[in-house]
Amino acid sequence: MNIPQNASLLGNDKAEIMLDEFNISPSKFRADSFLMLIIHEFEIRFKTIDISSTDFCGVMINSTNQFFIFVNSNLAPPRRNFTIAHEISHIFLHRDSSSFFENNSTIGEHTLLNNETQIEEVEANAYAASLICPGSVLIHLIEMQCSFKRIASKTQISYETLYWRIYNILVNINGMERKRAIHILENFRNNTPGNENISDVIRKRVSHNLFI
Repeated sequence: MNIPQNASLLGNDKAEIMLDEFNISPSKFRADSFLMLIIHEFEIRFKTIDISSTDFCGVMINSTNQFFIFVNSNLAPPRRNFTIAHEISHIFLHRDSSSFFENNSTIGEHTLLNNETQIEEVEANAYAASLICPGSVLIHLIEMQCSFKRIASKTQISYETLYWRIYNILVNINGMERKRAIHILENFRNNTPGNENISDVIRKRVSHNLFI
């Protein structure tokens, strides 16, 4: 099992458990409010800080198993949500490996497919994308015939995160040929008709794994 696949499955499992625990239906899901519920549930100390440069996104500090997350308040909402999810992912995945993880503009959504990124950051990115776009939510919105942009808007995640999340399900988890997956994704993102309907493909692929 590869790194993105394993971390994505772990992140999705955690998200689905939390959705059930918080009694959140797929139609009511928003990444920002969901993340705040997780922060409250696990007693994570969270604070936004005003830093003019968006080169700094966020940091997670582990002080004797008391976890602190600081996030730049000047980030755009989708980027802020991904950063919070990324730092939460370090708590769930790497709490025993380091007491400090910093997320800057070189480590984030645009490194989701970058093989040169540090393993722990790849894992945190994959876990974070699943955490803020759970499989049950993604399937529901696609089955409701929401467009690519509409899904990103409703869930409050970035286009890049959504693109990678669907790509990861198709390629890393289910083994679809990369070129075919990108073709389907590009058609969906650009709202262009194609030979394969995204709702049929994603429903088939996700339902054969651990998402529903």
